[in-house]
Amino acid sequence: MSNGYTFYEGNDGTQDNLGTLGYAPGANYDLKSSGAPIDNDEARSVILNSGLPQGSGLVVFDSPDASMDDDWCQIQVLQTLNTAYTIDSFEQNLSNDTIKQTYHKDNGLDGKVSYISVYSPWPVPLNEATILYEGSQADLEPSGLSLDPSTNFLYLVSDNGKLALKDLSNPDTSWIEQSLNYTSKGKTYPYGFESIALVKGNLMLGVEGADDAKDMKYPMILRFNQTSDPQNGNLGSLTGSSWTLEISDLDNNAGMEAMTFVPDQYCPSSWGSSSYYGGFFLVGLQSKPGVIYVYDLPKGNGSAHTVKKAVTSFTTGQVNLKTSDMCFDNGSLYILYDDSFDALQVLTLSKSGVSFTNQTMPPTKNCEGITVNGSTVYLALDQNSNSLNNYVYQLDQFVIPG
Repeated sequence: MSNGYTFYEGNDGTQDNLGTLGYAPGANYDLKSSGAPIDNDEARSVILNSGLPQGSGLVVFDSPDASMDDDWCQIQVLQTLNTAYTIDSFEQNLSNDTIKQTYHKDNGLDGKVSYISVYSPWPVPLNEATILYEGSQADLEPSGLSLDPSTNFLYLVSDNGKLALKDLSNPDTSWIEQSLNYTSKGKTYPYGFESIALVKGNLMLGVEGADDAKDMKYPMILRFNQTSDPQNGNLGSLTGSSWTLEISDLDNNAGMEAMTFVPDQYCPSSWGSSSYYGGFFLVGLQSKPGVIYVYDLPKGNGSAHTVKKAVTSFTTGQVNLKTSDMCFDNGSLYILYDDSFDALQVLTLSKSGVSFTNQTMPPTKNCEGITVNGSTVYLALDQNSNSLNNYVYQLDQFVIPG
């Protein structure tokens, strides 16, 4: 059998062979669609074939929409397989040195698989990464990352109202920080900073945007003028330019988590021409999984603006995972998801449109921030019950096989 996943009609890898899916590139399969590679509502087991690389992953769903309200099962390969490994049933939990299987039960999954997501191997184990930050939530709670290649400064926005900087040219130096706040609906808030991007030489900060009831329903983008000589407590200042994005049907505390910028030269022709910043802003919302909104912001001029309508939007194929961060590098849009399981998706943007490239599954949960510079990835983890510390990792030679 070839490398990948071979599905069977019976438990224990028995009865009819329903077909094999390769492990790379990653892909999503609606088994109810015409020409689906595996029969719908048939698979009860899967054989992970010999040679399947460490970091490979698979998720099978009862729902044809990949809903997590129904049964689903995640399978992660922890070590490259020297021999085939049989998953006897999707309705079990197991963990050993080779495989981790996690089953989320509703009313049964065996013989009811209707959607499959395949994830390419995660390229760099975290134990081979450089740790740039390790600390507690009381200090930094990473939410977004952005690299300024001209200074080699790595910027981090923290959900608890801080902007932080690491000088990568001097790796032994500590992070330096500055507290921030913003004004929304006439009140000032010191939290909710979620994303960051470098645009026309200045930082753009994405915040969820609160109202009087502290409901995060008013996503905002703020412009920040960073100093060339950063000191602890002084990384620069907000310029006064802000943009409130009007988006209907936002749930409480489920606003903007991800924001990045795409230069005009990579934007689909259907988006038209940008008005001032030389590109478009992409926004991902917790309450709108699988959808990316495209905005053209007017010139800031040090004042507040309301942007009533997105230029367009597009879907990512990750229909039920919530976006945690995004970044853009040299034609590729990287979308990070932090949900019931974490994922990283790569889309290609060009004049002809948006196309799927690949997807992979991080070897950890709580992934909140990402920025990419060529083959180097910077990944931030926040703190919750699965992570006693917050981290920023540098992963070199990060190439997703396709």
